[in-house]
Amino acid sequence: MRNYSGYLGYIKIEGAGVKEGVISAKSAAVALSGFNDSLKYFIKKSDGDFSLIDFEIPVRIQEGSWQALVPHTISQWVEDGVALGIANYGRAAMGELGKNDFKNKNTAEIVRRAITKMKSVAKIGKHVGGAEASQLKGTKVKGNDVEIPNDEGIYLRVTREELETYLKTPSAMLSDLVSAIEKDQSLSIAVVDNNGKSSEEKITYDDRLSFVYENQSKEHDLILPELVHGETVIIEGVISKGNKNTNTIGIEYKGHVLTCMPMKGSIVKYKDCLYEKCQIEGTVSRVSDPMITDAPRPKIRFTRLTLTDRPEDNQIGLL
Repeated sequence: MRNYSGYLGYIKIEGAGVKEGVISAKSAAVALSGFNDSLKYFIKKSDGDFSLIDFEIPVRIQEGSWQALVPHTISQWVEDGVALGIANYGRAAMGELGKNDFKNKNTAEIVRRAITKMKSVAKIGKHVGGAEASQLKGTKVKGNDVEIPNDEGIYLRVTREELETYLKTPSAMLSDLVSAIEKDQSLSIAVVDNNGKSSEEKITYDDRLSFVYENQSKEHDLILPELVHGETVIIEGVISKGNKNTNTIGIEYKGHVLTCMPMKGSIVKYKDCLYEKCQIEGTVSRVSDPMITDAPRPKIRFTRLTLTDRPEDNQIGLL
C-alpha cells in the first residue's frame, strides 16, 4: 500500500479512460471544483476562521489514476500553488493567516477532520441512496453507535457524530464532485493518518445517483414550473456554493441548485450566508432573452438575502 506521508487526504479517479493519470479536461475541472467546494464547507464547519482562507489543491498524475491531494500544511499549499503557477495566490492567503492569528490552531487536524466528515457523508449517502432524515426509518441507536438500514434491510454501523454530520450537510454538497465520474470509473475520497496510511471511501458510477439531486430531468423538461419568468419570489434553502468570478451563488431548493445573482453589488458581502439556511427574495429569470419564458432552468436575480437559522443549532432526532 502506498504511503501518503506529507498529505492529509485526497480524491482519486480510477478506471476506464484513466491512462497514465490522464482524464478528460472536463472531468478534471469538475472534480477539482467539487472537491474544493466540499472541502471548504467541511473546513468551515470544523473551524469557522478557516472559511476566510482561499487555497488551491495541487494535482498529482501517476500511472493508472488521477489524484488531487491536500498537503499537510497551509504553508505547503502556498508553496505548491506558486510552483504550479496558480494565479492570485500566496501572499493574500498568508495575510489572512496573520490577521486571524492561526498560530495556536492545529491546522492539520482541522483539515483532516474536514476530510473525514466528507468521507463519512459519502459512506452514509452511498448506503442509504441519498435518503433524508425523515426517510431513515428503523435506525437503531446503541450508545455512541448508530445502525442505519437501507432499502435492502442491510445495516451500516457509524457513530452518532457521523450520522449527525450527514443529516446537517446540504444534500447536494457532493453532487458536483461525483458528477466527474464517468462510466466504468470510480472516485475515492481518502483521509490520511499521521503515519501516512490512507483510508478510502469509493464511489462508483452507479453510486452517483445517491448524490446528484437534479431529479434526472431531461434538458427539455421545465424545472420548477411554479417559478415563472419575471415574477418576484421568496424562497428558502441552503446556500451551497459561491463564485466570485461570476458573482453568483447557488441555493439548494427542492432538489435543485439554483443560480442566483445580486441585482447590485458583490456576493462577497454575503460570505456569512455560505453553507447556511437562508431566505432569498428576487425576480425569476429563465433565460437571458426576455422574449423566451419557458427555459428549463430558472435563475434568481435577488434583492435580499438573509439568514434564517443555522443547521448546527438544530437538534437532530435519531429515533
